[in-house]
Amino acid sequence: MALETIRFDIQDFITTAERQAGYLEAALEDGDPDLIATAIADIREARRRNGSDPDAPEVTE
Repeated sequence: MALETIRFDIQDFITTAERQAGYLEAALEDGDPDLIATAIADIREARRRNGSDPDAPEVTE
């Protein structure tokens, strides 16, 4: 019997500022610099996806 898997993307779950803060807080508590950097990158990507990143470049046509 084959193992059934599903796609998991953290950016689908850290869609609010509160969830992003909790995610980053957990990474900071762990203290691993690589994990912290990954969490920051994940948060930036989640903000880019939902249009809430204030540092994102503006799209002009």
